[in-house]
Amino acid sequence: MHDYLKAIGFSQIRKKEELDELVQKVILSPDEKIYFKKNEESAIVQLNKDFSECFGISVVGEMNQKGIMDVEYSYPYVKGNNMFYQEEIHLEKYSDREAYAGVCDNVNIGVPLIFYIHNFVHYLNMRKYEEMFPKINTAVLSGLSLQGTVILNIEKDENQIKKERVSNRNRNQLLEAAKEGNMEAIEILTLDDMDLYTMISKRAKKEDVFTIVDSYCIPYGIESDKYSMMGTIQEVNEYTNSQTGEEVYYMAISCNDLDFEICINKKDLLGEPVRGRRFKGVVWLQGMVDYI
Repeated sequence: MHDYLKAIGFSQIRKKEELDELVQKVILSPDEKIYFKKNEESAIVQLNKDFSECFGISVVGEMNQKGIMDVEYSYPYVKGNNMFYQEEIHLEKYSDREAYAGVCDNVNIGVPLIFYIHNFVHYLNMRKYEEMFPKINTAVLSGLSLQGTVILNIEKDENQIKKERVSNRNRNQLLEAAKEGNMEAIEILTLDDMDLYTMISKRAKKEDVFTIVDSYCIPYGIESDKYSMMGTIQEVNEYTNSQTGEEVYYMAISCNDLDFEICINKKDLLGEPVRGRRFKGVVWLQGMVDYI
């Protein structure tokens, strides 16, 4: 049973028999079928079915020569809208199933960004063109959350916003230089971190931590593609699961200069999501990669 089914409006599914019925519905009437021929005898099959404009369920399995599909696993997905550019995105296969994770360095987060690849069958088909497209450097990120909280925004004027953008740009340049071994950049970053620590220590005595920290994105638990994050809500829409009738929030989030969309069951979000406020919660990060 996939935990994140609840995030797209399937909170009432608690038994394996109920999940099997849902999987059969996807198999019998998918909106999208993608195949990758492994050998002469079998092919990897991915069947996607939408249950609203922005989310659905994917079923993955192996099909033999007779057209019989052996289901390996299923999972919920959410569609994103914002393109994410990176110098290079590496794909790594999970050891226990036919699935892939995308991995890339991101200076804004400070740790490698890891996300679950939704369109991995498309990637397998495109690998034969690796000589023409040696690198993958674009992805559309999205995510699912089981529980979240809406927090009020930090009031800022235009000058503060511009100053932060310039500061972030300069810091990113210093981080890139530090990676290449520039000692001057390393020294500047060290001094900046010391000043930041001093400032936070002083302010934390009188202020709430969420008035000091604007946004964050840190790995959560032992699963590499889950993150505890807080980001600014850029847009909010409500969708209804076409099968269950449950309402789901679809929110565009900006977090540490990353822009992506997340889905969360309306019942699981504390507070009213409004543009400009902040979302705080744990997110299972997904992505669709492509060659350009």
